[in-house]
Parts: sequence; structure tokens; C-alpha cells
Amino acid sequence: MKEFMLLFRNLAPVEAYSSSPEEMQETIPKWQKWMKELAEDGRFVSTAPLEREGTFLTKETATDGPYAEVKEVVLGYLVFKAKDMAEATEIGRQCPILEDGGGSVEVRQVANFEM
Repeated sequence: MKEFMLLFRNLAPVEAYSSSPEEMQETIPKWQKWMKELAEDGRFVSTAPLEREGTFLTKETATDGPYAEVKEVVLGYLVFKAKDMAEATEIGRQCPILEDGGGSVEVRQVANFEM
């Protein structure tokens, strides 16, 4: 099996980045169920949410975030195992962030890197 990463992004305005307690009570069990199923299948590798603040770097600049010009903010990631991109994409389609249209998922294969 190969490793893949899902990058979770919100599609809502930056000010809508945080969920209300009520929204979290509804959403968190869906995420827990989805990740538990991946773990039970032996596919789960790791996951973590990302803090809202950060620094955006280019060769010439360093800009503190969040970034008003950026429409999508990376919220977190999940690394898991799948046999190929088609299977990884199907797993990504099951992500709870897609249910309400407020987020997107990018599916990427983790490249083998040897030093």
C-alpha cells in the first residue's frame, strides 16, 4: 500500500473559519467515525488540525497570516494508506468536510524520498 495525504481546506470566508460549539457537536462525531473506520481497516497513519495563524514565505517576504487575499485556508491533514490514487480519491470523497459544501479535500500521494 502507498501513503496518501488529504489536505482539508475551508471554502468559507476567513471570518467563518471557526465553528460554533453547536456545529462542532454535530460535526466532530462524523469525523471520529470516519477516522475510526480508517484505523480499523489499518489505513490510518496520522492526522492533525492546523492553527489558523502562520507565516507565508516567499524568497523576498514573510507575511503573517491569516491572509485576506487567500480564499482557502488549509485546516489540517490526514495521512492514510491506499492501493492507488483511485482508492485514495474514494476515501477522500467520504470526508465529512464535503457534506455541507464548506470545504474541499486535496488528495496527494506521499512521494518516496531517499537521502
